[in-house]
Amino acid sequence: MSKSVRNPLGEMGRWLKEQGIVRRERTDAEMIALALFLYTKGLSTRQVARVLGQLGVKVSHVAVWRWVHKYSQRADPKALWLPRLPQTLIVDDTSLQLGSRRIWLFLATDPGQRAIVYAEPYVGRSQWDVEGFLQTIRRLYGGWPRRWVTDRGPWYRTVSVVLTAMEHVQMTRGIRNAVESLFTQLKRRLANFAGYFPEGSVQSVKEWIWTWAGFYNLLKLHLS
Repeated sequence: MSKSVRNPLGEMGRWLKEQGIVRRERTDAEMIALALFLYTKGLSTRQVARVLGQLGVKVSHVAVWRWVHKYSQRADPKALWLPRLPQTLIVDDTSLQLGSRRIWLFLATDPGQRAIVYAEPYVGRSQWDVEGFLQTIRRLYGGWPRRWVTDRGPWYRTVSVVLTAMEHVQMTRGIRNAVESLFTQLKRRLANFAGYFPEGSVQSVKEWIWTWAGFYNLLKLHLS
């Protein structure tokens, strides 16, 4: 008996409808899913619109941007991230140059599933930014993990508010190697993003990273 052929774009399109992102759009849900997927792969909104045009789907880059905005604003946060908090978090950060200023993206991952627990950009990289990031995770998931693993950055060593809630392990290798390829992939995507939005805002970075992370988790955990 032959196996049925899966249609990942169709499944993504149905998921977008379930999230209320696609409602009365003139463009088919599968093509919107493709547009968002291409955007997370580093194409600009204009490039995505051109690719869809080559496939016979005429849309503007403004429409593509609107889909990205709706995705990041309307999707249930639990649908973008994980259904439950893992016992161990790997927390890392990377810098991003936006025009004349630098911002920092904090990323928490699950080393077991190699999935993204949460991500958010900040204008600073201090103890208070780290604590704010961890408190957001606590509110989102309703509790603390058992431990969190970071590098030896001083902004992690001085965190105080969570020290009694979970074990803090600082290392440069070990378990952190489990998600090194994810960090490499993300930094490459961010470099592309910075290239076509050189004067982008922190909010625009947040919309991009939430779109990217949501699709990454969807593909990693549900469509693989």
